[in-house]
Amino acid sequence: MKKSILFLFCLGGVAVLEVATITAFCGQVYRCGCSYSEGMTYCNVNRPSEPSCPWCSHGKSGFYMLFGLILAGTALSICLAFTRFGPSLVPGLAAGLIGYLVWGFLVALAFALYDDYPLLKLWSG
Repeated sequence: MKKSILFLFCLGGVAVLEVATITAFCGQVYRCGCSYSEGMTYCNVNRPSEPSCPWCSHGKSGFYMLFGLILAGTALSICLAFTRFGPSLVPGLAAGLIGYLVWGFLVALAFALYDDYPLLKLWSG
């Protein structure tokens, strides 16, 4: 299989996963109330008495930007795996999944610092 087709297959697979889980990821990282089943319905952006979720408070354009940042980091992770292990499906998908988590947390931290979101809330149980 050609390297570019394999790359697009790996990136597309991880992108589908990212689309399906991004609101649940948001809820887990920020403890804001976003969930897989309810979406943003119970997010703290809807409660003015609490600090607003850094991802949901920027609207659709902000959400698309963070999605693009995470996807770009995921693409970089897949490229690095292809460079290290050669173009192969398993390392490409594994690197894409790990890249999604790593870049997702890095983007979440950057947005939290930018919006002055309480960082202790990020790691509280």
